[in-house]
Formats: sequence, structure tokens, C-alpha cells
Amino acid sequence: MRRYLVEIIACGVLRLNAKRQVCLRLSGREKDVHSLGEELGLSPSTLSQHLAKLHRLGMVSVRNHVQFRYYTCDHPGVLRLLKILVAASERG
Repeated sequence: MRRYLVEIIACGVLRLNAKRQVCLRLSGREKDVHSLGEELGLSPSTLSQHLAKLHRLGMVSVRNHVQFRYYTCDHPGVLRLLKILVAASERG
């Protein structure tokens, strides 16, 4: 059960559009808050709140470099769920 805890939590979290979009933009790539915020049209404070929650839940990773924090979504279970959600939305 513990092995799948992040995936179970992710199912609920990814229903929320903003968090889903954050994870999609971070899947397989690293981005800083400023760049990601510009892409998504979110303020730095709003995005930081989303990222903090996603990080606490184990859905995104963070790497500190000098004064910047770089985030990525590389959890295999989360990536699988994102793939399923994208495929389902493409089917209509």
C-alpha cells in the first residue's frame, strides 16, 4: 500500500486543473518558478503554493542552485497518471 501512496494521492490532486497543468509542464523537464509561472499565466505566489503542496506530497522534486529552485515532475506513478489523463482528454 505504501508503495502506491503517491499515486493514490495524485489521483485526487491531478483532478485540479492548475496542479495538473503544473505537473504536465514539469514532466520530464526542469523549470524555475518564474519561467513556469510565465508559461502558465500564474503569479509567483500562487505557483509557489501549488509547487510547495506538490513537493510535500512527493509529486515533484526540487533542486536548489544558487538563489533559484528548479522543479521537475519525475515520479513514475505520477507520470503514468498524467499519460492516462492526456490520452483520455484527447479521446474526448
